[in-house]
Amino acid sequence: MCINSYFPQYDNLQGKLGNKKPEVLSDYLKKIPSFSAKQYEDMILTVLSDLLNSLGYSFDKEGKNIRYTKSRLLSYIKMVNESFYFNLKKRIGNWVLNIINTDEDIDTKVVEEIKDYIEKDLRALFNFSLDNAELRKFLQNSNNHVTKESNISNNIFHSDDVEIEVGTVHSVKGETHVATLYMETSFHEKCESEYFGAQLEGLPYKGNKKYEKQALRIGYVAMSRPQYLLCMAISKEHFELLDEKLLKNNWKIEFAD
Repeated sequence: MCINSYFPQYDNLQGKLGNKKPEVLSDYLKKIPSFSAKQYEDMILTVLSDLLNSLGYSFDKEGKNIRYTKSRLLSYIKMVNESFYFNLKKRIGNWVLNIINTDEDIDTKVVEEIKDYIEKDLRALFNFSLDNAELRKFLQNSNNHVTKESNISNNIFHSDDVEIEVGTVHSVKGETHVATLYMETSFHEKCESEYFGAQLEGLPYKGNKKYEKQALRIGYVAMSRPQYLLCMAISKEHFELLDEKLLKNNWKIEFAD
């Protein structure tokens, strides 16, 4: 059982390529209609943190140098310059609104403003040189834009005029969603409900099996994405092996054809 069992048109290769880091600034900032404001904010912070990582900057945590993430970047900036931090948050808010409200695939004004911010403000804080081939390439305008329709159309599905983006758990790690439907798939010859069905029924995990623990970790990532609604799709044959009475203590159960 795989994603294509639910969505036959799902493009698995494209899903894998979707995890590849964009090579230029503008490719980070493409409008994706299914994105929330928080996801756009995360996208912009990813631009800045990925850029610093590529330039060799690292975050000092308890004497260890580790890569910047969105949260580490904000934490560092707030620590060294609070006014810089609040200015960045304000500007990100404006950029997000502009991206959401644009009718274009890419808001070129936002791209130019973020480019200017990197070359002036971020550079002033981190003191990096603009005379860097990789940096110049990253900041250049991309002439190979792929529209949002052709880029992700195979993995965007529609139901009752709602766009549903389908992807792997790995592809959404770190994101926040309004709602998530977690569809069980095969993982080392079993599906998720076979690995942690007892936990879906409300029982604590006390085992120590490798694949059970891996399935639980993946399940945790998936189930901690949504803010408002979490659903899980389980095959009929696997559902019949679970205790429906216990499940009803934690879940509203709906049957689908």
